[in-house]
Amino acid sequence: MILITGHVILTPEHRESMIALGAGHSARSRSEPGCLAHIAISMSKTPTG
Repeated sequence: MILITGHVILTPEHRESMIALGAGHSARSRSEPGCLAHIAISMSKTPTG
């Protein structure tokens, strides 16, 4: 299994366009041969580590 994670920090005015970009990217990735899942999520707060 290959797992790739990432994060993007953006300003509120870019949120809706980023959601649309993420949904499109997930759909294209899921259509690739061998792809079992591709998920994009949105968090309203910055994760703390």
